[in-house]
Amino acid sequence: MRCPERSGERSHVPTSSGESPDLYLKSLTLKGFKSFADRSRLVLEPGVTVVVGPNGSGKSNISDAVLWVLGEQSAKQLRGNSMEDVVFAGSSARQAVGVAEVDLVLDNRDGTLPLEFSEVTITRRMFRNGESEYLINQSPCRLLDVQELLHDTGLGRDTHSIISQGRLDEILSSKPEDRRALIEEAAGVLKHKKRKDRAVRKLASMDIHLDRIRDVLIEIDRQLKPLQRQADKAQEYRGIEAELRDLEVALAVGDLRVLQESWDAVEKREREQDAGVELARYRLTEAERELAKFQSLLEEKGLFVGDLSEQRRRLQSVLERTNSGLLLLEEKGKNLVERLSEMRQKMHQSETRLAGREREFEEIAEERAVTEAKLQALYNQLGELRRESESVKKDRLAADETLSQVMMETRKARKDVDDAREELIEVQQAMSGYAIENDMLGERLKTVRDQRSALMQTLAARRTRLDQLAAKLEHSRKEATLAASDVDKRVRLVDGRRVTLEKLREELGDVRAEVRGLEEVDRAFESASPALAWMLAREHQLKGVMGPVTDYLTVPEEYERIVERVLGADIFCVLLKSAGDVAPTVAVLEEYGAAEFSLVPVDTAVPPVLPDDGPGVRLVDVLGCSDEIWNALNTLIGDVRVVDTLEEALAVKSGPWRFATRAGHTVWPSGRVRVGPNLGDDAGVLARRRSLVDLKDRMASLDTQVGDAEASLVEATEALSAAQQDALEIEQRIATLGGEEASLREDAGRIEQSVTEADTEAAGIELRLRQIEEKTAKGSPQQRELTARIEQGLARIEELEDAAIARREERDMRFREESEVATRLSGCQVEIAAVSEREIHLKRRFAALTSETTELQHTVAQSSMTTESLEMLLQRIQPLHDVYADLLERAEHWAERLRDRARFEQADSESLRQTIHDGQDGVRAAQAALDEASAAMGDVRVEKAALEVQVTAAVKRIVEDLGVPIERALEVPAIEDRTEAAERAHRLRKRIANLGPVNPVAVEEFQGLRDRRDFMQNQLDDLLSSRKALQKVITAIDRKVRDRFLETFELVNNHFQDVFAVLFPGGQASLAMTDPDNPEETGVEVVAQPRGKRLQKMTLLSGGEKSLTALALLFAVYRTRPCPFYILDEVEAALDDTNLRRFIAFVDSLRSHTQFVIVTHQRRTMEMADVLYGVSMQADGVSKVVSQKLDRALGAQ
Repeated sequence: MRCPERSGERSHVPTSSGESPDLYLKSLTLKGFKSFADRSRLVLEPGVTVVVGPNGSGKSNISDAVLWVLGEQSAKQLRGNSMEDVVFAGSSARQAVGVAEVDLVLDNRDGTLPLEFSEVTITRRMFRNGESEYLINQSPCRLLDVQELLHDTGLGRDTHSIISQGRLDEILSSKPEDRRALIEEAAGVLKHKKRKDRAVRKLASMDIHLDRIRDVLIEIDRQLKPLQRQADKAQEYRGIEAELRDLEVALAVGDLRVLQESWDAVEKREREQDAGVELARYRLTEAERELAKFQSLLEEKGLFVGDLSEQRRRLQSVLERTNSGLLLLEEKGKNLVERLSEMRQKMHQSETRLAGREREFEEIAEERAVTEAKLQALYNQLGELRRESESVKKDRLAADETLSQVMMETRKARKDVDDAREELIEVQQAMSGYAIENDMLGERLKTVRDQRSALMQTLAARRTRLDQLAAKLEHSRKEATLAASDVDKRVRLVDGRRVTLEKLREELGDVRAEVRGLEEVDRAFESASPALAWMLAREHQLKGVMGPVTDYLTVPEEYERIVERVLGADIFCVLLKSAGDVAPTVAVLEEYGAAEFSLVPVDTAVPPVLPDDGPGVRLVDVLGCSDEIWNALNTLIGDVRVVDTLEEALAVKSGPWRFATRAGHTVWPSGRVRVGPNLGDDAGVLARRRSLVDLKDRMASLDTQVGDAEASLVEATEALSAAQQDALEIEQRIATLGGEEASLREDAGRIEQSVTEADTEAAGIELRLRQIEEKTAKGSPQQRELTARIEQGLARIEELEDAAIARREERDMRFREESEVATRLSGCQVEIAAVSEREIHLKRRFAALTSETTELQHTVAQSSMTTESLEMLLQRIQPLHDVYADLLERAEHWAERLRDRARFEQADSESLRQTIHDGQDGVRAAQAALDEASAAMGDVRVEKAALEVQVTAAVKRIVEDLGVPIERALEVPAIEDRTEAAERAHRLRKRIANLGPVNPVAVEEFQGLRDRRDFMQNQLDDLLSSRKALQKVITAIDRKVRDRFLETFELVNNHFQDVFAVLFPGGQASLAMTDPDNPEETGVEVVAQPRGKRLQKMTLLSGGEKSLTALALLFAVYRTRPCPFYILDEVEAALDDTNLRRFIAFVDSLRSHTQFVIVTHQRRTMEMADVLYGVSMQADGVSKVVSQKLDRALGAQ
């Protein structure tokens, strides 16, 4: 056993004897997961890896990490409250991280996983905001992808390959129905149950859809008949409404024409009123100009008066400032007198306080002299008390020392007696134990010999069974080879059919794209002839229209371009049934506004009279058409003959023929020649239509071929699935037989080892019995010697206790004397402290009085200086007061002169204002005249606006309400008898009213509802057939799960009995179904009877027995369906040494073909490890994989 030197390096540790597991856990990387804040990587090898560390170091987080990365969604299973708890939350020394990530690397060199990689890395990340993601080989994926990748390996969050802390007890304490999951896991039916669950959910959803569709069909059937009646009524309403609309259009146009005449009259009156308004506006402008001249004079006068007012304002400001200055001087004088009085009073108070402080100085000096004398006397007394205390303390310490020596001798004597008693008890217990052990070993020796005999019989049975299994395995392997060959053949067949289907689909897509392209070109050509497009769109309304002439022709491919050249614009010519249809059709086309169009009535078409012979071939002779349009076709191109070259056409000098060459040239009898380029194969209308028909036929053929290919692919896929299922069942049977064979070989080896151990144990028992006999003979003299030592020790203890009592009384007396002296010493120290405190207080008071006296002397001096300054300022204020009084008198004189001048200018301004007032009256008169003319103009415009509103309403009614363009409406002739038309419209409205409520979209709704019913019926039929197929799948899954469960239950039960017998020698155990008649729902009970016990309930087992029983059941499941690796977290914590040894021996027997990762505290478990990792928790709360310290610790041991 050795440890990797660093946590990030891979340790190349050889596994124990035997082959390594094919698929195993290669490494595990944790970053930010729980306590692993930093990146930590554990490199693992096949065999046994042990993880050790103190409590709370984070060992169990390693098993939680594996469980989490395999898809665990329950935070409780990961020992947390929420899934975000897996992200490192920080500590006192480390900040929290934002993401937790775990990488699990599996060695896939044997191709166990269905991926073409030798290593498969499964990664899961969890962000602190709750988002999570999975990756396989660094490619994002879903949790479902991870589960499907591992579902056949025995790994996953729902399996028992990972046993976390506390989960071992759940195996026995859980309900029988929950314990059934162990058998299902071993049977490998979990994927089938999931498939069934999906099918059941799909079936439930399908039933809901079926009920919904049936409800919809019932509702549709209920609505169809009333809706059909509404559709008939709507059809009748549309006919009446169309006639009524024509009448209303005619009436509305008549009203519009009357309004137009009124509009013209109002416009004339508006022009007359407009001229009157312009005249009144001119007169108002002249009056306003005259008024503006007088107002300008008044403004100039106002400026002069304003200057006078400004001078008066400034002089008034000077008066106010002078007054303010005078008042300020008077106020300052008053303040100076008041301050002078205050300063004199303050100086008197300071002198009085200064005298009081001097008296207090004398009192403090006397008290300080008394305090110093008293303090000196107390210090002398304190010295005497301390000397007395030291003497008493020495006497008390001497008494303590003597008492301690006596007590020490007493304790030593008691210890000697106690040691002798313990030795005596040990000797007595040893003698008793030897007697009991002698009896037990005798019984054990008999049991071991009986067990050896039973083991030899079991070994013979196992070897017989091994021979049988070898023959079955050989036969199954041959079947597997044939099944694999069949699967390969069917895979190639499916691939071939899939390739064929893809080619057909690509070809079909190309054909459809080409069809859409040709249809787009046709629509573009139709848009080139709007009249033709419009006429074809309304062909059902135009009774005499037959359609374009090209629809009735059959043209050979080599003549298509010639026909298009010859027809030219007539390629869009429309055939009519009779000449009587020409006029209505032309009227409709002119109303539509068609610019150019060609019409040919077939009944009156007269072909040209032409000779029978001529150069080349007559064009109509090579074309195919019905007799009905033969004359019409001759009318269009009957005079055309087709020749090979242009020279041949030009050679004919005269005649009635037009010649067309195959190169696209046309020669008229007049000699005119039209030369055009040779168009491509798909450039002509006829070629496009021929191509379109061929392509649609090809598209229909390809649709059929694609359907056949899809059906063939489905059939081949189903056959492949069946073959794969058969091959899988054979492989599973081989795996089961191989597992059973390996298990039997392990059992045989273990039984042989058990026989050897039984022989060794029997020899050891016999040796131990001889040793017990020798030790019993030596024990009696030792008992007598120890009894004598105890009696001597007790006598010595009594003597020492008497001496200790005398020494204790002396010690107490010395202690009381010491306490009395200490009390007097403490009183003296308290009095010294009080006197010292008083002296300190007097010193502080003396210093405070000194400072205060200095401050008072400074205040008296400062107050004296301030008083002298105030008296000097009071003498300087009086001259300034006289100057301000003289200035105030002069300012009042100038103010009186300015008031007189202002009164004169004001009188002159009043006369000018009267003139302006008269001008304003003239302006108002002119404005009144303008307002009167404008009011008349407004009345005319209101009348015009009313007419405009009526005209707009009439136009809106025609255009929006009646839906007729105003240009077409104005072309409607005037009604001769308006009264009769109005009565006719009234009768039509009455008929509409008699119809009652009409659903205008009832016809479309009826057709849509009928189409919907047909669609829903088809959906119902499809769902019913799908439901039957799904029920068959569920029945097949139930049958398969039941068979596998029963088969696996028997196999696990046999393995459980064998494993339990190994872990509990002489014990018995089995599994039982709670409801054998209902294997689909039955629970699983565990019956365990250790040797010598008859237990009725599993709860009566001890903790260690429960753990070992649960491990026996897990090992039985492991034997039935081995997993690539197992992670066991402190599963052996409750086991004693004997059971731990059995557990280790059993794990050791499995290590050759199964990988184990064990988290433990047990030393024996560590000793069996191939690789040993140590986990420690650092001071910052972060777990680290530490190996160097672990190396030193192991070396020290």
